[in-house]
Amino acid sequence: MATEQQIPKLVAALVEHQRYFQTLSTDNAQWVIQHTADAIRLFIDAVENPPLSEIPKESYPTISVNYDMSLKEMIDASKYVQSDDKKRVAKFTIERTYETSKYEWKLFHFNAGHSPQSAGESIRRKGWEPAGIEHFFAVEANIPNDQQEFPIAILGSRAHVYDTSDEYVPVIIATITSRNVRCVHFFGLNDVFHTGYRYLAVRPVRK
Repeated sequence: MATEQQIPKLVAALVEHQRYFQTLSTDNAQWVIQHTADAIRLFIDAVENPPLSEIPKESYPTISVNYDMSLKEMIDASKYVQSDDKKRVAKFTIERTYETSKYEWKLFHFNAGHSPQSAGESIRRKGWEPAGIEHFFAVEANIPNDQQEFPIAILGSRAHVYDTSDEYVPVIIATITSRNVRCVHFFGLNDVFHTGYRYLAVRPVRK
């Protein structure tokens, strides 16, 4: 929702660019004058829900997931899974959501702490899906070194990693020299990731 500070700026911006109203027909201009509230609602709806053909296409890096590999093979090939973590990471599963094996990927960052659930919901609202462990293994070679300063959560994979009813997600913990896949609690009152976390997300490559 727009803030109280933003609303006067929106109105001022409309006044500043009022010349664009000249493209309205006389009848439509009169309708806007008589039905201003309805016109504003139409404007808001057009901004919030633009036709897909009019959404500017940004360029994102892509990956290809080799679904012919088993999770164990992916783990063995990864340089970020330490030997003492392999059994725990192997408890996650590969759940293929899309028919494609080609994805765009992006690291999301939020300015407020999030639980895994709320972060996942925020990612989906932006048209992406939380990445699974298989996506991380495909993308790990493409994560630049400067990303080592913060942890990356993989919210699309959950598992009962320990002998409890609790679910966990893998988090890539940054260190000075390497990355390790670690498992963190998924549900619980204290499970709020601090603002330093990044969240790996994917979506099928758009044609």
